[in-house]
This record gives sequence, structure tokens and C-alpha cells, in this order.
Amino acid sequence: MKLMKKTFPFMIFILSICLLANAFVGVGALAATSKTLVINGSQQVSYTGPYGKIQLDGNLITNMPMPALMLDYGRYVVPVREVFEAAGATVNWNTGNSSIVINYGDKTISLKVGSNNAYINSGQYMLDAVPRMVAYQGDSSAKVMVPVRFIMEAMDKNVSYDASTQTVVVNAASSSSTDATTSYKGLSYYHNSTLTAALVEFNSAVSSYKVQELSNPYRIVIDVQGATGYSDSQTFNDGTVTQVRVGQMDGNVTRIVVESPNKLYYRVAKVKKDKMIGIRLSSSKIPDESGVVMIDPGHGGNSGASVKVDGTTYREDDYTLAIAKRMYGFLINNGVPAYLTRDSNVALLLYDRPELANLFGAEVFISIHCNKFTTASASGTETMYYNKTTNSKIDAKVYAQAMQDAMVKALGTTNRGLVDGSKLVVNNCSTMPSILVETAFLSNSSDLAKLQNPTTQGKLAGALADAVLGVLQKYNITISQG
Repeated sequence: MKLMKKTFPFMIFILSICLLANAFVGVGALAATSKTLVINGSQQVSYTGPYGKIQLDGNLITNMPMPALMLDYGRYVVPVREVFEAAGATVNWNTGNSSIVINYGDKTISLKVGSNNAYINSGQYMLDAVPRMVAYQGDSSAKVMVPVRFIMEAMDKNVSYDASTQTVVVNAASSSSTDATTSYKGLSYYHNSTLTAALVEFNSAVSSYKVQELSNPYRIVIDVQGATGYSDSQTFNDGTVTQVRVGQMDGNVTRIVVESPNKLYYRVAKVKKDKMIGIRLSSSKIPDESGVVMIDPGHGGNSGASVKVDGTTYREDDYTLAIAKRMYGFLINNGVPAYLTRDSNVALLLYDRPELANLFGAEVFISIHCNKFTTASASGTETMYYNKTTNSKIDAKVYAQAMQDAMVKALGTTNRGLVDGSKLVVNNCSTMPSILVETAFLSNSSDLAKLQNPTTQGKLAGALADAVLGVLQKYNITISQG
């Protein structure tokens, strides 16, 4: 009992020291100690690390009231005033609008708590780590935490990371960033029952890019080297992708982020003569296919031809989509890999249609349309093709003639023959044999009746599917859905 009485106060002392150390995690704390953080005054987060350190020009910053925290996007945030004033900057905090202004030489860096937009002088950039107000639970003194890499590199510092010691190493820059050779132009995203893809276009050819995956939430991140850009984003609720965003990162790097609630399978490729980054996306493993047919139902949305007969408007979109969907079904059921650029009445950008075919590695491309003219007497079927040089064994004219013959036989329409389609975007921007078919005239009563008849639609779709399958077999193209 005497021994226990002597030891117990000592144990209380040791336990008190441990609790005190655990209540304040200093700069050197590297253990995976669980802490409850209060974010922006209300959100509570259980944080288990890492707890990072900052080394500036060879010396550790030791007066940080809170260590570097990796709250999201694999980026550290740090206490703004202590870190950046140590680097020679001046830091101003505006309580009224929760904004931070950091001045360093000729650079003015502006950020705002809760926003992923930042400004360097007059240029807008996108942050991967959002500035936050962070406090330990039970501590009323919150610190403004900001992304260390973005700001240090904006201050022309070199930043690296020593994972073994969880130390962000910052030194004076020794070389300039890669010169910009292109700039961001625009973003498109397409999702239907057959495909999901994002197309990110630049004003000139992209030289190189790097791809990585990040978690919590799941993201595919593509850093395009030598590219400038501006913040842009689109949000979705299709179950596959929640957001696609583009923004300027450190140096001349434009970052593309595809965010999803679940892990995705993907393939990234340069298309449109290297001016576009195409991202094929799927919730399941992407098959190794061959003999792919890309079917493009012409128009969609508010575009496309229409005619009014006896007060009733007949839209081209309705018939092209019906025929395309049935052709797709015939091909899939016969073991041919096929995709639709759209499967509902939605609009697609004209120049994106052939790029989807390029991205998916199509063997052939077909765009399905209906014709119209100012006089009702014009009628019949024609196929527009471009006999360009491709890597395919298939001759575009042979392909076009086979499809033309199949349509005329199925519809019993006037044979208007093959037409030069070299100036059509879907033909001259695709990298495979491609055609645009004008099935029949909406403005001719006999042709219109055939387009309206579901039985005739099915007959036409089946004839097109049989013809394209025949062409693939004629040229000994391996056909596999993977």
C-alpha cells in the first residue's frame, strides 16, 4: 500500500503531461493522434493526421499555433500569418468578409474563407484546398488556414514534400516555370445510357499532361502542362459524375478535375488534333473493344429541321433518334460494340460529335439525318461521305455505298446516290471512315409517311446495322465487345 501511495501521484503527473501535450498538437507532432477540429465555426471533423511541419530556407518555422493540416485534396493548409510573414510577405485579414490579402513584392494574392477561387494580381485561379477557419474543439481561438503550396509558388518559391518527416520544404526558386504554349477554351460533358465523357478544349495543341487519382471525394485529376486557363465548372446529378471543373494551378498548369461519388474507370486521350483532352468515363471496367460503331442521331435539343403540314410540326430530331436507337440495339444484340452520341432529345456541340467517335476509337461513324426542301416534290435518300486518309482498312466510299444501298432497299425511296461530304464537320473532323445519311425528306408526304411508320423505322435501322456489319466483315475487322 505504501508503494501505491507513492506511485499514484507520480502517475497522475505523467498522465496530466500526456493530456496537456495531446490538447495542443505542436509543429513536430507526427503521430496519428485523433483531434476534433471545428471548421468555420460549426462543422466538426475528426482529424487523425498528418500533422505537417514547414521548413523555410533550411529552418523549421517553430511559432505555428497549429501544425499544417491536410484537410482535403491532398494539400496542406497552414496558419496564414505565421507562415507567410516568416517568408517575407505582409498578411492582411478582413473580418467583415473573411478575406485574406497577402502582399509579396509585385504580387498581391487574394483569398476568401470557404471559396476555391483565388486571385494573383488580376488573374483568377482555382484552389484545390479551400481556406478555412480552424480551431480545436473547446478552443475559441480559430486560425485562418490557407494552402501553402499555391501561395508559396505564387511567391516564386520552390516547394517540395518530405513524406518521411511530413515536412513541406520551401526554398527560393532557382528556375522559372514552363512557358505557356496554349490556353483553355471550353468544357463539354456528355452522359447517356451508352457513354459518359468529358471534352476539355484548348486554343492550340496540348504538349503533355499528367493524370492522378485522389480520394475523399474520389477525383480524377489531369494537369495539362504549359497551359493557362480560368475557373470553370459544371455540376451534374447523373450518378456517375458530380462535377467537372477546370482551373489555373501553380505555374502554367491548367488542372482538370472530374469528381464522382464513387471510383471511376477512365481513359484519357488527346483528340481534335491534340487541341482537346478527351476523358472517357465509366462506373465499370472499360472493355477492350474492336470494331466500334459510333452512331450520331442528328441534331437534338432545339436544333434541326422541321416542317409544318396541315398545322402539325414534324421534327427531324424525333425520327433520327428513333432510327439510331433501334440501329444501336440491333448492333449490340449481334455482338458489335456501339455507342450513341445522344439517347434523348438533348443538344450536342457540332464539333464534339466526331471527337466522341475519335475518343472511343470508333472503326466507323454514321450521322443519321432527315432532309427537307422548299418544294414538296423533292424526295429520296442520299449519303454524304469523305474519302479521306485514315488508319482504317475500310474504304469510305465502299462503306458509303453499302449504307446507301441498304437504305434505298429498306425504304423504297428514290436513290439520290452518293454526295461529296468533305466539308461536313462530322466527316472531316473524324479520324475514321464516316458518313452522313439523309434518310428521306420531311417535306415530301410519301417520304414523311415512311419516316413516321415505326415498322419502317425498324426495317431501316436493321438494314443499316446489317450493312455496317457487312462492311466490317468485308474488311476483316475484328469485332469484339470486350
